[in-house]
Amino acid sequence: MNIYLIGIALLLMACNGNENTLENKLPPKEKAAKKETIERVKLIPLGNISNTDIGVAKLAIENFFKIPVTISNRENLSSDLKNSAKGRYVADKILAKFNLKENIMVLTDVDIVTKNKETNIDEYGIFGLGYRPGNVCVISTYRLKGLQKRGMRVGRERFEERFKKVCIHEIGHNLGLVHCTKDPLCLMHAAEGTIAQVDREKMDFCASCKKILEERK
Repeated sequence: MNIYLIGIALLLMACNGNENTLENKLPPKEKAAKKETIERVKLIPLGNISNTDIGVAKLAIENFFKIPVTISNRENLSSDLKNSAKGRYVADKILAKFNLKENIMVLTDVDIVTKNKETNIDEYGIFGLGYRPGNVCVISTYRLKGLQKRGMRVGRERFEERFKKVCIHEIGHNLGLVHCTKDPLCLMHAAEGTIAQVDREKMDFCASCKKILEERK
């Protein structure tokens, strides 16, 4: 059985401003585990993400998946999570550090990156990353709020809607769901390189994705 690390694919934005999706990667086999159900999720705040944003993620997961969500102690952003002393934080390193036996969602407000082998970009800016299937994912609010230096900041309501979708999407991957190709409005549909796709998606899985999850219970 193959276990993959999947990029958020709701939207990933390269550091040069281009938008694209990311292919799967292999996680450390000794730590990865198949997950067919999730009974509870622990949120781990990493860095200075606001308590308000943490609360949004908590309610989104509880309301959608009908499972309890707890909030762990805040963790510091350590230098070992960077590519270099001056580099940005690496999503892959965050996943490896917090890949525990329980289901973990790491929440942060710093810019996170991963290596994109297709474009040969070492620091490819993303919204989030998670194991598929697996126990851990990481979400960053940095790009969901828009990039201020490019005049792309969005309002609070729009940000929260996107943030909720990202959280639900990533847990979908943790549960083993791949990107949906049956319904462009499905929350598991790939972004296809545009935030507009994220905004047009419903806050729900399509009938096909729901059926897959039901069959695994």
